[in-house]
Amino acid sequence: MVVEIKAEQVNKSETIQSYHEDSKHSKKRYAPAPPTMDWATQPDPFRFYDGTNKIQLPLNADNLKSTYDDLYQGSHDIEPQPLNFSNIATLFELSLAISAWKSYGGDSWALRCNPSSGNLHPTEGYLIVPEMVVPDEYCPRGSICGVYHYVSRDHLLEERFYLDGERSHNWNKNFPANTILIGLSSIHWREAWKYGLRALRYCELDTGHGAMAFRYGAAALGWRAEVLTTPGDRDIANLLGLGLSTNVIPEPELPDLLIAITVDVNSNNNIEKSIAPLAAIAKEGEFKGKANVLSQRHMVRWEGIEAAIHACLKPQTSIESHQANSTIHPLQNRGIDSLNAATIIRQRRSGQDYDGETPITKDQFYHMLDACMPRAELAPWDISSIKPAIHPIIFVHRVTGLQEGLYALPRNSDVLPSLQKACDKEFLWSQVDNAPDHLPLYLLQSGDAKRVAKMISCGQDIAADGAFSLGLLAQYGSGLKVGAWGYRRLFWEAGMLGHVLYLEAEAAGVRGTGIGCFLDDYMHELLGLKDNTFQTLYHFTVGTPITDSRLQTIPPYAHLGRG
Repeated sequence: MVVEIKAEQVNKSETIQSYHEDSKHSKKRYAPAPPTMDWATQPDPFRFYDGTNKIQLPLNADNLKSTYDDLYQGSHDIEPQPLNFSNIATLFELSLAISAWKSYGGDSWALRCNPSSGNLHPTEGYLIVPEMVVPDEYCPRGSICGVYHYVSRDHLLEERFYLDGERSHNWNKNFPANTILIGLSSIHWREAWKYGLRALRYCELDTGHGAMAFRYGAAALGWRAEVLTTPGDRDIANLLGLGLSTNVIPEPELPDLLIAITVDVNSNNNIEKSIAPLAAIAKEGEFKGKANVLSQRHMVRWEGIEAAIHACLKPQTSIESHQANSTIHPLQNRGIDSLNAATIIRQRRSGQDYDGETPITKDQFYHMLDACMPRAELAPWDISSIKPAIHPIIFVHRVTGLQEGLYALPRNSDVLPSLQKACDKEFLWSQVDNAPDHLPLYLLQSGDAKRVAKMISCGQDIAADGAFSLGLLAQYGSGLKVGAWGYRRLFWEAGMLGHVLYLEAEAAGVRGTGIGCFLDDYMHELLGLKDNTFQTLYHFTVGTPITDSRLQTIPPYAHLGRG
């Protein structure tokens, strides 16, 4: 089939590829960033809509009995909870809510279930829901119906768009039974304030983190969660009450994706077809509330980010087929049945420093990698219908029973020949013989990789002091063939992988850390890559953390007098 490429598509592709090159860190210079940290203008980490009805959510996650291992056997093994207001509150508590506060020297800051670059949290969450009964103690009206913005600081919903009467009837009929929608958006200024031009990358990674956080939360409730592939950004913006114009400078909030949440894990409910009608209803409605200003002044305008955002806006597209070449082997039981899923989800932290000594076992290592392999019908990877395009390149430092060196884990068997062809001809590509048979782990080069891992990660010790670190290599060239908007989707998948590794590290009794600062092309040189067929998008490290005893931990909602 011959696909006609229009001039506008070419220009958008060129724009996004220019952005990617300009936002790379290199040996000679870092990507453009603010000259100093202007702490007086640090963005508010919480978005509010003044003038909206507030609906407090209960804190129920402590009541969940699902184990962490249950999540990977699929929601099929967990008794589905009713899709009601109380359990939707739990879904948000396990995805975007505050998990703890840290305090030191009179300063305090919130940690959340979803990780974020620099703890800046550009991701906003929305609930799109048909008419649903709500206890009077939470909502005097007795029901919700419409679009609601989630405020993690207070664990509440802000009512942005409410429907009743005939309008609610037209709205409700577009929702299949036992189905709701979650919307995610990004405020790029939150990241650009600190990281400058590279901020768009971090925002899209955080969207992936947020989406996978919802998948784990839904799995703990016995529900299914899937990112929708057809909606265009314009419909999502209309549905969430957001503008698409990048002229709303300097704090625009722009749409990312929609997630369908359903109780029936075997359902194919065609919610994709409902998005345009729902967006049309929302567009004609009145959204309540005025968004708070995050920074009182802005010292730098990042026109490169604005141009890239405009270039990679997604149009409405056709439904994409389900994953090919997904792993058919169920994830092996790891003997951690006693670990409560909600506990692991809420204790996720980013390691700040590693001890540089303690290894993990090869079985722990293999389980972490196995959790990253796609399983189209099982959580967490049933969240996506897209063929995997992100593949870990791993620096093994301290894994008992496994030699140090550089390894590759192609998550899609189709990519192996092109990856081997693109990489250094001297690489071994020796399949690790003591790994599980279904795990495609290849040794590329043996030897101490700590020094080069640290250098690639902008000289950060954490890349060398853990048990292993990795770079997530994207099928960049083919990923952009769908359009420039495919750029964002590659980062989403990388962020999803990062979130899986975060939780896997917690379950293994260690800690993970995302690394956004790395020398892109130095990594490519190490691998022998000569063109843009593959590009590294996100780095990560796992190890035994050094605990900072000076920090005080405060319960997540103690400031509200709640648990």
